[in-house]
Amino acid sequence: MRQFTHGALPAWLALGAFLPLLASSALAARSGPPPLLGPDPLRIPPKPGPPRLKAPPPPPPLMETMGVREGDALPTAATLDVAQTLGTRFVVLPFDALMAKGSPAAPTPLEDLRRRKMTPVVWVDGALDETTLTAAAKANRAVAGWVVIETDTANAEPTPATYAARLSAVAKSVHAGHPNTRVAALTSGTDLPRLRTLLEEGALNEADALMFVVPAEISPAAWKEFLAQAKALAERFAPRRVTPLWCLVRDSDSDHGASLTRLALFNYGEGVPMTLWEPLGADGKKPWPGLPMELSTMARQVAGLRLKRIRELPGGLHGLVFGTRRSDLSVLWTDSGAADLKVKLPEGDHAVVGARGETLPAVKGPEATLHLTEAPMYVEGRMDILGFGE
Repeated sequence: MRQFTHGALPAWLALGAFLPLLASSALAARSGPPPLLGPDPLRIPPKPGPPRLKAPPPPPPLMETMGVREGDALPTAATLDVAQTLGTRFVVLPFDALMAKGSPAAPTPLEDLRRRKMTPVVWVDGALDETTLTAAAKANRAVAGWVVIETDTANAEPTPATYAARLSAVAKSVHAGHPNTRVAALTSGTDLPRLRTLLEEGALNEADALMFVVPAEISPAAWKEFLAQAKALAERFAPRRVTPLWCLVRDSDSDHGASLTRLALFNYGEGVPMTLWEPLGADGKKPWPGLPMELSTMARQVAGLRLKRIRELPGGLHGLVFGTRRSDLSVLWTDSGAADLKVKLPEGDHAVVGARGETLPAVKGPEATLHLTEAPMYVEGRMDILGFGE
């Protein structure tokens, strides 16, 4: 056997002992100097990007944008029961309701609405003095979200300048008593020149919203045009804030159910946060009994559904899509007359419900033709538009 003397190592053993040192030196050379403690002073920080915008909140359910008014009277318990069943949110109260005193056995109208989780819309005559208004607002601080509408004087139609000045005084009084209360200027009809004059006189200096009173039989095209111009005027005279546009629909005939639902659907698609319905009898004062079948049908069909999108359709045709993540319900109607709409649907039968709740013949996928009218139609199933007419 070969012998090695003390102090002498074979070449292969000496090289093996030296290899780890070579490897660590190479690794150190490749990785560079040790990292600095803290931020690198030579590193240029990235430029900050634009702030991330929060997605707008989803719109409330359709029926939560609707309400009812029974003229100048307190709504009856029967009316409130129906409104609550439909899921409507707003109820109009006369100003006297703010000053009413209740008891555990007989709650005030405001307490009753709060118990029902409904929002009062208080109708205020502009002739009331500021002291009374401020006291009423302070007395009702506990009522969350109540809304005051400032109306024209009942006895005489004021000039735009007089009305705007009075409106500002009333709004200041109400805001002083309840800062979260929204005060709206009331305008009758769709008189754009008068609206422009009101805004020029400062109607939106203190008011928070605009309320328009229109008949149920108003032309859809006329209302669409007026609403667009009213939005433009509100943006011009109050550019630093969004001015809600509210709508009160006065209905003098129970046959206007289709017009009412059509107007409510259109307003909802346009982002109108409040559409009030005021049913009037033939004398224009007493509410007629009963509820339009079209309104109750609309409430049942969209219950529990959210607005998913607005359909892009040619002039005179309208469509909203409600639903959940897995299902769609299309609501379709025309401004006037009839029209055919060719659609694509999944295979199988799809239920169709008419404006008054009647069951219509089901449509079969993958392709079908829908016959639209002024009365809204409700069609189940995911749908694509293929064409129009024959």
